[in-house]
Amino acid sequence: MGKFSELDAVVTSLQSAAVAINEAANAIREMFSAPQHEDTPPTAEEKTTWIEPVTFDELHALFSSKSLEGKAESLKALLKKYGCTKLSGLDPENYAAIYSEAEVL
Repeated sequence: MGKFSELDAVVTSLQSAAVAINEAANAIREMFSAPQHEDTPPTAEEKTTWIEPVTFDELHALFSSKSLEGKAESLKALLKKYGCTKLSGLDPENYAAIYSEAEVL
């Protein structure tokens, strides 16, 4: 192999390496320029917060303590809002929601 053909092979290798380095640099730039989850405002779907499940016993205890505080009428109105007259008639899916509302009474 002559000097020029060796030089041509080296230049070709360098060009291939340069293309690979350029592609890697572009990929890295894209990764860091893409909006990160914690930097972007949450979507409406992400804003839905997880509410810890509430048991009937926890709800009953809260209602009992609020009733002793003189909040019986407010509790009755809250139950009515959820379509029932007794705590036992409340849909378990609404336990967490009514619990959070009753807490602030």
